[in-house]
Amino acid sequence: MEKEVLKHIEERLQRIEECLSKQNNSLMDIKECAEFLKCSERTIRELVRQNKIPHYRLNVERGRSKLLFNRKKILLWLECSGKTSFTKRDRERIKYLD
Repeated sequence: MEKEVLKHIEERLQRIEECLSKQNNSLMDIKECAEFLKCSERTIRELVRQNKIPHYRLNVERGRSKLLFNRKKILLWLECSGKTSFTKRDRERIKYLD
């Protein structure tokens, strides 16, 4: 009985870890990024325009593009955003996530 309970707990823990891993590595669109940061899409677009937030721009078609944001990079950016400028080490940490 105890072995079955432990096995069940280990399986659930593994599923939770897989879910969290996927969540942390995922790409977000502008709406998801705004929700994640609890701000407006307009604020996100302004940060992109000023090149102050890490992002990817995919050219979709006819000159239109789609903005994507890496969740890990955004978390690291938040961690460093209280600083007036990024240090060389900060830039290397962000680049490492590519």
